[in-house]
Amino acid sequence: MFFINWARLCHITISYILLYVFVHFLSPFALFPVPSASYQNLPGQFKIKTHTHHYVSAVFYSAPSSSPYVILYSHGNAEDLRNIQPYLKQWPEHGFSVLGYDYSGYGTSTGQPSEKNTYRDIEAAYHYLVKSCHIPPNRIIAYGRSLGSGPTLKLAQDHPLAGVIIEGGFVNPFRVITYLPIFPNAPYQNLDRIKTLQVPVFIIHAQHDRVVHHWHGRALYLKAPYPKFYFWAPQGGHNDLITSNTKAYWAALDQFRQFLVKNTHSTHND
Repeated sequence: MFFINWARLCHITISYILLYVFVHFLSPFALFPVPSASYQNLPGQFKIKTHTHHYVSAVFYSAPSSSPYVILYSHGNAEDLRNIQPYLKQWPEHGFSVLGYDYSGYGTSTGQPSEKNTYRDIEAAYHYLVKSCHIPPNRIIAYGRSLGSGPTLKLAQDHPLAGVIIEGGFVNPFRVITYLPIFPNAPYQNLDRIKTLQVPVFIIHAQHDRVVHHWHGRALYLKAPYPKFYFWAPQGGHNDLITSNTKAYWAALDQFRQFLVKNTHSTHND
């Protein structure tokens, strides 16, 4: 005969509720541990207005005129423009122009960080490239690192692009903690979004990532439609993937660019 251990079931239920409340209400603090601004005025810094009348800080580094692509770079959750400036400056050396921006509440951007605001921030940066810089959407590659994977995939779902690059991205942030999908209403539903994309996707993840485990990258890759590519970095982890795999990293990006050049013929307008 089957007996229900009501005391144990009650204990499990209460534990689940408490854990859900903890994750649900504290996730904004974990997702957006906004660092103190590491800059006030970077050389070349400018402001982009969002449709909610906030201003995000941004920088643009241009490659030679022959470069076909512009990277729209969305950084991780504990970084700002000053922290990533040395990295952004490397893109023109490798034949890409790049626009980097700070989320609302980061650096000198106004407003408060939130999932919705990151969507508004990246959309404002995208429209700046398309409408103010007159860059065709099929020359824009959206690149999202870690937290930046969320707004990047939302943008790619809503607007035309040349391609998408995700580095150290997650399935959703709750599953970074729980592994299993035990909580509803998680923010940044990356796994659901990536399977709807209609552009080439490149997934980059460190095999020894201890912050966002490597299985997140593999899961995103498996769900992504073709054409899709991956680079499973053999060295380093979540925050030193590039410095630990420098040559292989840039070589993989160059291969992705070559594919786009050979296979992108149509011009889209948003």
